[in-house]
Amino acid sequence: MRSMRHANPLVDVRRPRHNEQLGLNPPGFIWKPLDGVDRYRLQVARHRAFADCAVDVEVRVAGRRTLHLLDQPLAVGRWFWRWGAGEKWSQVFAFTILPDAADARLGSATELAARLGPNPRAMTPPGGPDALRLQWAGEKADRVAGVLQDADELLKLDPELAEPPFLPDERSHDYNVVHVPWRKAMQDTRSFCTVSARLAFAYLVSGRRQYADAVAARLDSLAAWDPDGSTSISHNDEPHMAVMDGAILAFDWVADAIEGERLARIVRHLGRRSENTYRWLLENRNYGIDRFDSHSGRMLGFLGQAGISLMGHDQRAAQWLGYVLELMVAMYPAWGLHEGGWGEGFSYCSAYMRWNLQFVYSVKTALGLDLYRKPFYRNHARWWAMACPEYSPQTPFGDGGDTRGPGGGVPLGNAAVIAGHLGLVQGDPAVVDYSVRCIERGRNRPGGHGVSTGNANLAFTPLDLSPLLTLPDAAGGSRRKKLPRAEVFHDVGYVAMRSDPTDAANDIALAFKSSPYGPISHSHGDQNCLMLWAFGEPLLIRTGYYTGYSNPHHHNWVRQTKAHNGVTVSGVGQWVRCDNAGGRIAAFARKPDHAIVCGDASGSYGQRVSLFHRHVLFVDYRYFLVVDDLAAPVPTTYEFHLHALEPMAVDHAVRAAQVRHGRATLDVRFLCPLDMRLYASEGFDPPNDDPGFTDLPTQYHLRAATVPPLSAARSAMLLIPNREQSPEPIDVQPLAAESCFGARVARGGVVDELRIAVAGSTIAAAGTDRPAIALWLRDGNPRAALHRPR
Repeated sequence: MRSMRHANPLVDVRRPRHNEQLGLNPPGFIWKPLDGVDRYRLQVARHRAFADCAVDVEVRVAGRRTLHLLDQPLAVGRWFWRWGAGEKWSQVFAFTILPDAADARLGSATELAARLGPNPRAMTPPGGPDALRLQWAGEKADRVAGVLQDADELLKLDPELAEPPFLPDERSHDYNVVHVPWRKAMQDTRSFCTVSARLAFAYLVSGRRQYADAVAARLDSLAAWDPDGSTSISHNDEPHMAVMDGAILAFDWVADAIEGERLARIVRHLGRRSENTYRWLLENRNYGIDRFDSHSGRMLGFLGQAGISLMGHDQRAAQWLGYVLELMVAMYPAWGLHEGGWGEGFSYCSAYMRWNLQFVYSVKTALGLDLYRKPFYRNHARWWAMACPEYSPQTPFGDGGDTRGPGGGVPLGNAAVIAGHLGLVQGDPAVVDYSVRCIERGRNRPGGHGVSTGNANLAFTPLDLSPLLTLPDAAGGSRRKKLPRAEVFHDVGYVAMRSDPTDAANDIALAFKSSPYGPISHSHGDQNCLMLWAFGEPLLIRTGYYTGYSNPHHHNWVRQTKAHNGVTVSGVGQWVRCDNAGGRIAAFARKPDHAIVCGDASGSYGQRVSLFHRHVLFVDYRYFLVVDDLAAPVPTTYEFHLHALEPMAVDHAVRAAQVRHGRATLDVRFLCPLDMRLYASEGFDPPNDDPGFTDLPTQYHLRAATVPPLSAARSAMLLIPNREQSPEPIDVQPLAAESCFGARVARGGVVDELRIAVAGSTIAAAGTDRPAIALWLRDGNPRAALHRPR
């Protein structure tokens, strides 16, 4: 069973993870199923030896669903658990029940049904619609007016939508033959269901029957579709999910105004889709245990909302709801743990978390189950506020969020809703402030707040972002401290370094990634890669455009290491779409005058690279030293890639470059005792050929390559941001000695000496018995050392 251990949390599925902190009690347990085994033993004890078990039960599973929830809560504190089959036992894992963990006893399906009141239930606070309407009429009259004005315009739209046709043969070698009609079916259905939800929300806050009647007509139009046909979950899951999202949400808010045969038709249609989703997740995917595909994670929340909204209308609803809640308690989300990050990156996170928060808030208001107590939800908005600057034209890392015109870039509406909602629920003013900055930034963006089209059902007008942002009251608990200047999220392998995360005009920011989740799903071959901003401007970016999943441009450029600020070897980057090509944050430190991170991406290149440690030192929170430690089994060329929105000025004589954008510049100086050649280029190979996205702006690239081929190399570069209009004078002088290289950096009357040991050697670092590979000195005194990770 030890062979099942793996650094990637989606391969090694055990929950709780080792040393995980749990905010729900009793906890759920998940382990990797064994072929042909349907009986297991689960033990939970205070001590690693399991001499006196608090839990020692036989678990019988159906199929491969190795998930078990305890009936009763455990005492607060540290616990150990393991599972066994026959005479074999797993490793022992520790977890901690937090003192304020919420009661997560689910009870039977009958008990779940009894806890739910009548519709509406979705995101409707105690007191129901009457209390909500009274509150909004007094406190949010201007928002109500905006919602109703929007709804009056939507009433003019056609209340019927034709069922989309079946897609062409998906085996076609022309990507666009399938992708273009697929996109149209998705967008048409999303738009139709979005409008239905917006009209339903207008009815919820006003009680005006014309809105409910319009929604009923639209839902009746959808009910004429075949849930097992062209929009089935197995043929085209995007329109299926659009119905499961917007249509079920709309039904919840207007169910009390639909009667007779029309109600029966709508319930039959939504019930069939919900049952298909349940069977797909349980039997086809075994989600959360065997599979963690991205779309199934989205469907989980939709199915849970269906269980709430259709309770009393479909006798299977309690089963759906119980299934989803078990997974929510035991493992959700698949893409992050207790530190709050999301392994696929911010763009996909923005859509998926906003969808999920609809369900989480409904669970709290309808059932009293507080999933917000999970440490993931407590910390998630801080990941946004630290690692995704609201002023960036693109999200850091992962698919989506690129700079392809209006609606591109950071999804400010989703970011505002996620951070604002969680900030209010958790009582965290720092992330509420981030939400406000997103709103203000979005006011100047074409198309409003840049809300993801997948979640537009909650973006009713620019004045009213969503019920998620406005309904919750602030928690009365302890208030979080202000944002730090650097933070690590080990779970997903992100580090954020910021000089001033609250003020774009004075902020210097760097995002770094080396993730155990690796380049799967919507993630890329970007371990040990970075992005950099200064004074509100993007300087080092990721490149390419996410115009379609796995189209030639996406797979052969966007996913590849060459499209990121990282390292390739002899022109080849990291493995992509591979469970075993992840990285890790090997070291992190935050001090008053600097921050340090070291990422380990040694296993990301298969057998081509035997060592790749990238160290980043944020000197005085003003500029960066990046040191790369590389080795390969055979001599190779190491290539260091940088990318920008504008052409870079290159000085080949001193191996330097300058990036300019808006109000900021970035001076790049390569420090390397080896011969190195610099090459500038532009565009993409292959280019984008999606007919839905034309005239996309070009982007610019710099490649610094070592020559001749080497087995091992240690290289470094300085990244020094400055203001365009009033630059601070700076002088960089190379530093070279027999055993080290580096630079002296003079700026603002201060001189820093940066010493880097040549490959294969180290430098004695004062104050520690560990030798360093690099040292920062000021006035001859060591201030920080970069060490090889343990």
